[in-house]
Amino acid sequence: MEFMLHMMTDKMLFKPPPREKDWKCPHDCRNIRVRAMSGDEIHCQLIGPWDKPVDMHNYKETEILLMYLHGNNEDIASSLSYRQWLANHTSANVLTCDYPGYGFSTGDPSEEGMHHAAMAMLDLATTKLDQSPSQIIVLGKSIGSTPAIGLASHSYCVNLRGLILVSPVASGVRCLSISSRLPEYLLNNLDSLILPNIKHIHSVRCPIQFIHGLDDQIVPCNNTRSLISAMNKKVCVEPLFVKAGHNNIESEHTSTFLNVIQDFIELCRQRQSFSVPYEY
Repeated sequence: MEFMLHMMTDKMLFKPPPREKDWKCPHDCRNIRVRAMSGDEIHCQLIGPWDKPVDMHNYKETEILLMYLHGNNEDIASSLSYRQWLANHTSANVLTCDYPGYGFSTGDPSEEGMHHAAMAMLDLATTKLDQSPSQIIVLGKSIGSTPAIGLASHSYCVNLRGLILVSPVASGVRCLSISSRLPEYLLNNLDSLILPNIKHIHSVRCPIQFIHGLDDQIVPCNNTRSLISAMNKKVCVEPLFVKAGHNNIESEHTSTFLNVIQDFIELCRQRQSFSVPYEY
């Protein structure tokens, strides 16, 4: 029954952008395909700030590496300008991957596939690029919050430098319009059906920066509030709520968004100078 449920929801939930027939996966110093635990080949791409070219095959570790996990209806090609913008304004290299069935990654879209792709990218970052989790900040946007929280809650990432969640999903059911009319006890029972981030957020040990639009009609901002409540801890980093929808936070509040990201990166840098574990 659970298998059939995921088969149906995967087809309804995941919407990879269309790929042009004549497109070919780039093979150069910024692109590589790695194999996930599922056996799928995952396309990963590394970019740096505009004035600092990067080479995946002759890489020198940096103080901070941003790992970007994209949203639905997005892939490496369509997110390039956004990632370049992030790299330019944070002066950090940005590594991303496409989930199975997205872009040039093989396989079919699924919740499990997102997690496998994220783990494959993390393995790439820590082995080939020689970046430790303590040098990595994970940024998950929209549905990308699921593999982002999955990575951050993994025991291997207990020393992860930081986690940024932009318009994150608390659970699949909490994205439905009817969720606002359901009692909390029923929501709690339905959370585990799909994208159960709310069940895992409490295992994240690193600082978290939440960002959400108050007018988001796709992933209502109550998803972020529910995630914060589920942590059962004081959140030391102030969440950012702005008057925006799902896809226009950065364009409507550019300076605010960038300032929050830069301040969070600096907070995480300062945290690394102390040997004591992070506490909320």
